[in-house]
Amino acid sequence: MTMQAQPQTIAERLADAISGPWAAGIDEVGLMRLVMQAKTALRRAVDDPGELHLQVGIALLQVRRTAQALEHLEASVRLDPEHPTALANLGAAYLILGRPGDAVEPLCRACDVMGDAAWASVGLLALLAEALWMVERRPEAVGVLEAAEAAASPTNDGDFWRLAAANSEIGEHVRAMVWLGKHLSAAGLEPELHPALGVPTSAWITEHQDEFRWTDAMLVSLDFVDGLVAAPSLVAGSTGTSVSTLRELGWLSAN
Repeated sequence: MTMQAQPQTIAERLADAISGPWAAGIDEVGLMRLVMQAKTALRRAVDDPGELHLQVGIALLQVRRTAQALEHLEASVRLDPEHPTALANLGAAYLILGRPGDAVEPLCRACDVMGDAAWASVGLLALLAEALWMVERRPEAVGVLEAAEAAASPTNDGDFWRLAAANSEIGEHVRAMVWLGKHLSAAGLEPELHPALGVPTSAWITEHQDEFRWTDAMLVSLDFVDGLVAAPSLVAGSTGTSVSTLRELGWLSAN
């Protein structure tokens, strides 16, 4: 006798829509339809309210409705203060809304709850590094970002993108473009690279800008790197990347 699959809860359907096997096939309208069903389920007090709030919050983040997402993510953390995914997404929402001071605490709590596993989570560590940098805890931010880089999978272009974004945010412009180049290559785009720096050229990026995501900080990094290529004599006094990065790329000797 064949066992029938149990029907999915609304929270499970939302989770699948966001990151499950059918994620690539759902559009924003379909996602928002599930969000409305989840909100109805919350009013009727069915399913797990903490998980429902979490999945609604993540879905709203996906469609850039961050202020609405924040309400649900805060509710999820109130119901389950030790849920690492809820804590991490709450921190992400605070960062998007320009509230890094509020982001640090849930991101640190997510790391504490996850224990050793946190040091293998590139996305979480990159978010924490950005938040720490923005609240002037910069030595800690650099240390956390170095841990994120060490944890990056050699085949995960999503890891590479997060590291490019985080390095841009903390002003490591050359390193950001190196990680962006790795992201693009892993995604099969094979960018044209600067001969000296080994980072994507601005001409190639302009031509292919609709094929990948940009952040405002990445655009700053691109402009900075273009400036270095135009005037390499500025490298030694640059505040836009670390000495260690320049040495790795062969722009400065090890002495």
